[in-house]
Amino acid sequence: MHIPNGTGIFGWLVDTFVTDKYRYTEYRLQPHEQVYAIGAFRSLGGASVEDPDAAAAELLHAWKQDQAALLARFDSNHDGTLSSAEWEQARAAARRQVLDGRAAEVQPPSLNVLADPMDGRSFLLAASDGESLARRFRRRALAGIGGFVGSSAALTWMLMHV
Repeated sequence: MHIPNGTGIFGWLVDTFVTDKYRYTEYRLQPHEQVYAIGAFRSLGGASVEDPDAAAAELLHAWKQDQAALLARFDSNHDGTLSSAEWEQARAAARRQVLDGRAAEVQPPSLNVLADPMDGRSFLLAASDGESLARRFRRRALAGIGGFVGSSAALTWMLMHV
């Protein structure tokens, strides 16, 4: 039993049995059932989405801070400068080190979250496809418009014939 916030047990009893103010309906999503979702979607955890080339560039920048170590590692002809071929070897080594580091990391499983957008956009989670939802909402909108027009016509007729 869920008691709405701030009503207490007596308020819940009155609202439930006297005014019928609160009504709860639950639906269960079956495995492999199609889901239509609109909202603020984000993924938490899981594999890193950082660009490996950007991470390799950062690593190369760090390596450049120690020029002696960089030359000792990649200057194969020992001329004191890195040729374009030697620099490509350094870039490949940095990228390989980044990729090997990511493969060695234990990644937590990703968690996908769908939440109500904070900027006022729509939020919808339905066990249906978008077309059937659109048809249902279109029928409801047309019924509402028809009810409004019919009520307005009836009110106009009643005011004209009083």
